[in-house]
Amino acid sequence: MKRTRSDSRRFWLNIIVVSTFAAILLVLIVYLNTTEPNTKYRTLKMLSEKMQTSATRTRYQWQVENQPPAIMLIHYNKAGREVGRKPVNVAINGLPKVLTGNAQCERLWRVLTNTALQVEGFKIRAKYIAADSDTPNSGAVCRFGYSRGSGFDYVIDRGQVIFNG
Repeated sequence: MKRTRSDSRRFWLNIIVVSTFAAILLVLIVYLNTTEPNTKYRTLKMLSEKMQTSATRTRYQWQVENQPPAIMLIHYNKAGREVGRKPVNVAINGLPKVLTGNAQCERLWRVLTNTALQVEGFKIRAKYIAADSDTPNSGAVCRFGYSRGSGFDYVIDRGQVIFNG
């Protein structure tokens, strides 16, 4: 049986049509597959909010207790039950005191979030970044996040959390 030129063209045309259809289908599957939520992102976002809340609570508690050098920060679950107590050294502005170094940022994480430096089995990096003398209004920060992806900064002097998604 001898193949004709039109049979060969038809064969290659069918291959191109099937490949194009498969590629479009693959793109649609990847684009529309939103059934699995990004739980790592959500959990880190929740912990950044918890850190912000704890820093604010530290300041209020420090003021109520007549500005002592340290306070006992009590953590509660959603049901209002106590789940932990952490001592917090307080700076003169009423915010948690953080000295230089990554270890200080790790300690800040544990004290304000009442959790280990791990989210859903993934280690969280804690990095101290000194203030930039060339940029006005830039204070030292503790940067928390995954090795790649989501993270947030805790601005030490202001007690402010900035989520970087």
